[in-house]
Amino acid sequence: NSIDGSAVGWQSIETYYDANGRLGYQKTIYDNGIEKGVVYSNGVKSSILEEDKSFDGLAADWQHRATDFDTAGIIELRQTLFDTDVFELISFQNGIRDISLQTDQSTDGSAEDWQSFTTQYDGNGIIDRSSVVYDDTDSMISLYESGNINAQLDIDGDDSEIWGAREVR
Repeated sequence: NSIDGSAVGWQSIETYYDANGRLGYQKTIYDNGIEKGVVYSNGVKSSILEEDKSFDGLAADWQHRATDFDTAGIIELRQTLFDTDVFELISFQNGIRDISLQTDQSTDGSAEDWQSFTTQYDGNGIIDRSSVVYDDTDSMISLYESGNINAQLDIDGDDSEIWGAREVR
């Protein structure tokens, strides 16, 4: 303990164990207002739930984030609701990012100028393909080679352009 509370970055840590004495759950309340709960199964991390409970909600750029792990403790899924009302879902294969999906969850759809943004990654976690569906239903598909954009196609979803689809790159 320090006089000003700055000796460590957390206010409290609660740790619980299962009947076999293995770590079962740990809750940490950080000085900035973020609360983090970690669930363990057979002593292996199985999930994390984090929430920004700070007074002004600005301790992080997200409201809450949930992360799931497989039975070996390797990340499988992360879900995040950002302060901007964008929801992001990232799936992992063998701990490597596989697919990322972002959607505009704002009530009026004004958080972003798109409805959804999907990114696919190769077996090494390098971007392979992305697609965006904009608020006006137009969309853009981008293909990558070794992480660099290789081709791009725009599609006129609402028939407001003189072109239906065009290769941009």
